[in-house]
Amino acid sequence: MKIKTFIFNPFQENTYLVIDDNNNCIVIDAGCYDEHEFNQVKSFIEENKLTVCATINTHLHPDHLYGVNYFKRAYNVEAYANFDDLYMLDTIERSSRIFGVPWNNEKPVFNHNLLDNEEVKIAGLKFKVIATPGHSKGGVCLYFEREKVLFSGDTLFFGSIGRTDLAGGDSDRLIESIVTKLFHLPDDVVVFCGHGPKTSIGQEKETNPFI
Repeated sequence: MKIKTFIFNPFQENTYLVIDDNNNCIVIDAGCYDEHEFNQVKSFIEENKLTVCATINTHLHPDHLYGVNYFKRAYNVEAYANFDDLYMLDTIERSSRIFGVPWNNEKPVFNHNLLDNEEVKIAGLKFKVIATPGHSKGGVCLYFEREKVLFSGDTLFFGSIGRTDLAGGDSDRLIESIVTKLFHLPDDVVVFCGHGPKTSIGQEKETNPFI
């Protein structure tokens, strides 16, 4: 498995391409804000002869959503997310505007509900869904057990945790999600975060000042 990271939109959000051994890939948290940013990913996909198989969201705050429709239109793929966050799509234009970044697309449609403890297999990629509410009601992490890789969205960061003052936020639930679910994973699991650098479960257990 290979991982390519792009940093997009004014929120410096991490968009990931996760690539299997046969050059199939999934897009995690498509945050590309406009055609210029989308074309950066598209060029990489074309240069490396990748086949895009799905777009997957860890949660549905606007900065992780801007690019979903670009991928759905360009590659005719379906979108995955936890449906507990779908209600936020009804106010996506307003919530995006509050942060000074106008919503630039139609409201995305999600085709598949990511359920807690579900194992999802797409092409040669397999991951487990870990529900981690707290940053949002429907926040999930994606755990690639064989590769010891976790995509944490905005649940856990390098030396920090997700904010809880946005729609669906709950600080007690976020801490509980991290301690009872993520911190039970092996220490050497590498964590690819929704913003900022990657980290590891072991490092955050020992040094994260918010836990």
